[in-house]
Amino acid sequence: MRFKMLIVLSVFLFGLIMPFHASDAAESKLLKEAGDTLTKTSESLKNVNQKLAVSNALSALDAAQAALKKGDENEAKKKKRESLKWLVQAVRECMDPGTAPGKISDALKEEGAMSEMGQSRFNTLMNALVNGKKKKKASDFPIFEGMALNQIVLALNEVIDWGGDGFHPNKALKWYLNAAASCEDVQDLINELLDYMHEHADLTGINDMSDEGYQKAKEMVDELYKMKEKGASPDEIIDFAEKIKKFLEEDGTKVGRARMAELIKKGEEGEAKKEETVQSAPVTTVTFTALDGDTNINKDYLGEVETIQFLAVDDTEIDPKEVDPDIAGHNDSFTISVGKAAKIGSIVLVGTAGIIKLVQDGSGGASSTFKGIEPKDGSIDLRNGRMNETLNVKRGIPDMAYAPQDHAVTIDGNPVRVIATRADQIAVQGDNISVSLGGESQVEITSPSETILSDKCPTWGYNISLPQAVKINVWIPIMAEVFGLSPTEKVSFHFMPAPGQEIMPTDITIPAADLVFPPSTVAELKVLTPGPQGLDVVVTRETD
Repeated sequence: MRFKMLIVLSVFLFGLIMPFHASDAAESKLLKEAGDTLTKTSESLKNVNQKLAVSNALSALDAAQAALKKGDENEAKKKKRESLKWLVQAVRECMDPGTAPGKISDALKEEGAMSEMGQSRFNTLMNALVNGKKKKKASDFPIFEGMALNQIVLALNEVIDWGGDGFHPNKALKWYLNAAASCEDVQDLINELLDYMHEHADLTGINDMSDEGYQKAKEMVDELYKMKEKGASPDEIIDFAEKIKKFLEEDGTKVGRARMAELIKKGEEGEAKKEETVQSAPVTTVTFTALDGDTNINKDYLGEVETIQFLAVDDTEIDPKEVDPDIAGHNDSFTISVGKAAKIGSIVLVGTAGIIKLVQDGSGGASSTFKGIEPKDGSIDLRNGRMNETLNVKRGIPDMAYAPQDHAVTIDGNPVRVIATRADQIAVQGDNISVSLGGESQVEITSPSETILSDKCPTWGYNISLPQAVKINVWIPIMAEVFGLSPTEKVSFHFMPAPGQEIMPTDITIPAADLVFPPSTVAELKVLTPGPQGLDVVVTRETD
């Protein structure tokens, strides 16, 4: 039997071979210091999970050092980020990593991969995570604090990936306010995040929280705890906590409008002579076994829903009356419920921020006896570090119905975003993920109540790269490497040249054994316009 998997990759690829810079010596020194600190720390650890996280962090640091010596700064940057993510995981395992994260973030800043504001965000959030974990151990009702910590973990990984400003911890604050309303002593943790928002700005120079909002929020939190001391009723305390949440949303809206106005102003100044271009909304496709019952969707991918279409397998539209749908909105997600899904092939949701297409294929769901995690289609596919997968998960986890972004999912320690969830499946998307050389990846799902599922899953992937085109009509190599396939499998490449490009050959099939590290030349490209090049390529994996 022959199996084929069709994958389309359309990306901009930059030259990956870079010269050694003088700053590399400073980076190498910082990485060595971080490694020495972690090695010393590891010697005193007895917890297996803590030792594993530190060991993986050290391995990533070693790989970063090796990449620096080769002059491959992209690989070094990736490995430094991977090491930081493992140290975030170490904190989740109740370990304080000390000064090592600061050394690694210094190294990222040294090469320009993390801004000064980004490093400040990272350091403050890392401290908040350490403090939050210490506090949570003494909690009587840890679920709210666990959900807040999940948001801080996701925030840390976002800052690590992008190296700048990107996280405003409203979601974490809301969960801590829930904890406060449940009589947990988390005022210092709330204040820590309020301080974070007040001290950090984005590229517009506008802080995450206004001066007035910061002052009032601090006063309201203080009043909440005074109410508890005075013996206010549970309903009064909960109502006041909700009032604080509403105020935070109002201040966030005010700040967001100010930032948008500043961005528009800068855009008008910089683009006054340039014609306006319209970008199409991003489309995200998610495949589930079934679409009946409840599907929970991350609002970050859609914004506010404008239209919903129900389509048959042949893409003809179905009258909503025939499927008995219902939709319920929440703060950062919404749930679509379908009563009669037999005729449905897909559901298309068009929102203000993007489009999601939910596809029902009727196969590959988790069995009632399944107790772990597995990719719905049999393997995790990593395409130049990108993935879009549906994972089967153990049935019966009670909080799978929470908002998708309240779940934390990692692939070999790399955090991925959760697009949508069902009772036994979770759809995730990620970028900048290292391919597992052994053909297996460790997948971990942490639910909002901190139920942890962990499993090894089959993984395969490829990377395609090329040097930057600096001259016209000069052939440059297109290189590819493949991981996780047996030597007897074959991989086919079908290139589709864009205007101004010539590629030879456009079609080629190569044994996987010939595509392992280092990358092999699979085709050549020449261009009429120098600079970064977009490549459209269909990659087909074939297994006899």
